[in-house]
Amino acid sequence: MALTKAAEVIATGNVETAVDAAISMNREAAALSKEVDGIKGFLREAAGKVVAKDGTTKTDLAGTLGVAQVVFPVPSPGIVKGKEDTDVLALKDALPAEVFASLFTEVKKVKFAEDFEEKLATLTPQQKAVVGKLVEMKPATPRVNLPK
Repeated sequence: MALTKAAEVIATGNVETAVDAAISMNREAAALSKEVDGIKGFLREAAGKVVAKDGTTKTDLAGTLGVAQVVFPVPSPGIVKGKEDTDVLALKDALPAEVFASLFTEVKKVKFAEDFEEKLATLTPQQKAVVGKLVEMKPATPRVNLPK
């Protein structure tokens, strides 16, 4: 008898059984996901015909188990594929200031230093307290990598 529920697998207390079940279920989920993606493509196409006729941005497609809603979002600006690493601020020099300001909003952003913990350890207790009011070390969830 094949174990089909996580609770059943865990109840065995057997790590080897759990690994095998996780790999098997992961493969089944990946295969099903690929199949669902194909069906979603078909549903987008079918919904596109309805939306083109009535000018709406979403439509419901009925099945016997329920309704699938297909939503067509309004197009939004994005960086051209293959140019994601381009510095958009370079446009600032190529356009008049008022044009750039009308098209873009500059946002300041900070990232944690790769060696944040090491640098944090060198701070004075007062500096650590200031940083500690805003920053905490969050434990990461261990990843489980399963073969395909």
